[in-house]
Amino acid sequence: MSAEVVRADLLWEPAELGAVVALRATTCGACGRTEFPSTHGCPACGGAVTEVALGPIGELRGFTEVLHPPPGAQVEVPYTLAVAAFPDADLAVLGLLDGHRPCDELAIGMPVEVCVVATGAGATYGFRLT
Repeated sequence: MSAEVVRADLLWEPAELGAVVALRATTCGACGRTEFPSTHGCPACGGAVTEVALGPIGELRGFTEVLHPPPGAQVEVPYTLAVAAFPDADLAVLGLLDGHRPCDELAIGMPVEVCVVATGAGATYGFRLT
């Protein structure tokens, strides 16, 4: 499965399922704010932005297990959602954890890498413990 099923504006470059990737973000030249997904202009000050790569290494800042599917779910339960922080960008991003992990096996501060993870019929970005 290729990254064509992942929105093109989310990844720095196309990649195969399981590959370590960087996210496509933007940083404002005027105020320094970083946004993901990338934007055409800074939502805070209206300044011009430059595309930047976010990751591939981040730090686990939050997580939760999803045990019951929400309406229209595209991922089979159980699965784990994670928040990964990217300190260089002063930004944290929500994504799927590659492979379900119970919360008692996770801890704030664990290193993660951004990767392409499977969803039911496709793929998206997510995080893998390193």
